[in-house]
Amino acid sequence: MFILYEAASGYCLFEKEEYDETGAGLSKVQKAVDSLERFTKQVTIAAYQPFKTAEEALENIQDVAHNKVSSTLKAFLTTHLPATKSSKKQKFALGICDPRLGSEIFENTGITATYNETVVELLRGIRTHFAKIIKKINESDIKRAQLGLGHSYSRHRCAADVNRQDKPIIQTIALIDQLDKDVNTFCMRLKEWYAWHFPELTKLVNDNQIYAKLVHLF
Repeated sequence: MFILYEAASGYCLFEKEEYDETGAGLSKVQKAVDSLERFTKQVTIAAYQPFKTAEEALENIQDVAHNKVSSTLKAFLTTHLPATKSSKKQKFALGICDPRLGSEIFENTGITATYNETVVELLRGIRTHFAKIIKKINESDIKRAQLGLGHSYSRHRCAADVNRQDKPIIQTIALIDQLDKDVNTFCMRLKEWYAWHFPELTKLVNDNQIYAKLVHLF
């Protein structure tokens, strides 16, 4: 089984020789995730292709986020995975992070992808131990790549949002409405609770603010 992992620095393929979809296989993976030594005995890196530029990294991550297969990802999969012919049954499994990406991969490459709980746990282990498994880059470079790509992706999302100027106004109105509901609810509870001590005050005072001041005074 191969696992596709989209890192901030590039695409990676990890290989797991013994693949078991049953609960026993899932249990073994879950136990191995906590230990680097045990996890590396189950999973080894098969291929790694770094992004050449920050622009290429942003373009590919955007495609992955929208469940699209870029030309870089297509070339990476067809180069490093065993050859698959449509007339023969695929002799390997490809684990992916999002089931919606599977149809796009099959349409572009003819490779059938898999998504299940075992794949999710394997990806969790890869994400946890990625800096120690891969030898071509160090942990500080990985963190810088993640930080830079995260900022670029966020800026692009904000720039591409046509309603970005309206959102603060909409959120402010929603917050004011919520505060108004909370204040009214508090006043109702205050009158309900204080009525056990002074029930006539509810009929004498209709203004919520004055009622609260009188309760505080008494």
